[in-house]
Amino acid sequence: MSEKRKLSDETENDKEDAFKASKQSKLCEAGSSTIDYDAPIKVQMSSNYLSKEFLANFSKFWNENESFSDSSVDLLASPFKLACLKDFLTDKDSLLQKLVQEMTEISFDRRQMDLYEFYQSTDLVNFESQPAMRMFYAHLRDTVMPWMEKLTGIKLSHISASCSMYNAGDYLLVHDDLMTDRRVAFVYYISPWKGAEKWTSEMGGALELFENREKEPLFPVKKRIPPTNNQFVFFRVGSDSFHQVGEVTNFDFPRLTINGWFHGPSADDETATKIPQIDLHYTTPHEKTTDDALYELVNPIYLKTEYKEDIHKQIEENSEASLEEFLDEDFYDQILTQIQQIPADSWQLQGPANVRNYEVLTLNEKTPSIVAKFMEIFQSKAFFKLLHEYTELDLHGANVAEPKCSVELQRWTRGCYTVLGDPSQYADCTLDLIFYINAYPQVGVVTYLSPEEDSLDDEAGEEEEEIDPILLTIHPKDNALNLVYRNEGITKFTKYVSKNCLKEGKYSYILVCRYKE
Repeated sequence: MSEKRKLSDETENDKEDAFKASKQSKLCEAGSSTIDYDAPIKVQMSSNYLSKEFLANFSKFWNENESFSDSSVDLLASPFKLACLKDFLTDKDSLLQKLVQEMTEISFDRRQMDLYEFYQSTDLVNFESQPAMRMFYAHLRDTVMPWMEKLTGIKLSHISASCSMYNAGDYLLVHDDLMTDRRVAFVYYISPWKGAEKWTSEMGGALELFENREKEPLFPVKKRIPPTNNQFVFFRVGSDSFHQVGEVTNFDFPRLTINGWFHGPSADDETATKIPQIDLHYTTPHEKTTDDALYELVNPIYLKTEYKEDIHKQIEENSEASLEEFLDEDFYDQILTQIQQIPADSWQLQGPANVRNYEVLTLNEKTPSIVAKFMEIFQSKAFFKLLHEYTELDLHGANVAEPKCSVELQRWTRGCYTVLGDPSQYADCTLDLIFYINAYPQVGVVTYLSPEEDSLDDEAGEEEEEIDPILLTIHPKDNALNLVYRNEGITKFTKYVSKNCLKEGKYSYILVCRYKE
């Protein structure tokens, strides 16, 4: 794949400038214009959480893995150990306004990949000209960390912390935080604006917790914790601590947090979670669809010798080709009509949640005949032969051995995604086929990336050349057949579908096939 395309055309600097202007306005609404920056900054935990009675009660329930709740704290034992402390700091109003003011002045980096889209600052330890941030970091290090050791019995050595900002459409998908020496994760919520102190479900941005089976997170979300001003949440990092930040749908206020980890010696029984390999169910080609039948359903232009040669040249040079209006128009319209009539119970949700979230059609007696015929085409010897003519891969002909394919008809809606990491996606070379039905612009955007490679120095002491890992991005288009030859190690993901991209109850359909020689 020689052609490089950008992951997004969005100008992130413009978004950050807009954030700063918007937040200045919100700060005025909150009364921050009267802040006395010469006044001493005070960061102090509520005395309720420092009492011997609280420490004893909390430690008892935490160690016995029991749930507990009162007016100041919610301690969850399931789906994993997590505590939510309300009104965490005293005399918070002036401090929080100062923190928000400093957030409008610091630099945020846009974090954007398969798993997330949001803004994040550098570590708080690096802040030199932000007094409130420095004081907050010192409080975490000098007061909260030893207090956390007493509460949990977990040995801790140091902290890492940064500011995170989620605007409308931002999210962080399912993960467990289990990495190196992270022992306890924490989130401190900052939302001092009138009317937005506690977020409603319609505003999004909740911390969402998942149950797991054999270290694989399960749909649906088990528990949601909405952003609430001056709330402090922490949980033990482990192989069961699967969570995500739900998409922010609030356009008026950002989701602001100071978050990070308390680090310490790694637990002997905790190992990094491995992404499970998905069974792709490969099958051999059949003879149900004849050459003549196939040719009646494919746009005649793609059956001409000169076009086959052009397609082969394009794939040979770029490892990809997009064939627009691939199927006969009437046949495509029949597919579109019938696919939308398939009963809901014929679509099966796919997981685990830290790998993928979309539905797949289960063929049964309810499957419309045109849809079944459509899927048969791509598994037929006649189509294998056509792909051989396009690519010269040994899917047909004198050198053919045991060619095979996997075929999925997927249904996508808001909240669907796939992420990097499934070993079945990049273990060996494949010819990928992606075909869209009832396409929407941002539903089913597929990005291919190069494998991680060590950068090479031309000479010692020279700067390393930055290599763009993005090889190709496929954008949805009705009745377009996309072919991508993927070498071993090249991986891909399908971008999370924002709630801003699609109305609730609307669906797009994607046929995804993989062919092996």
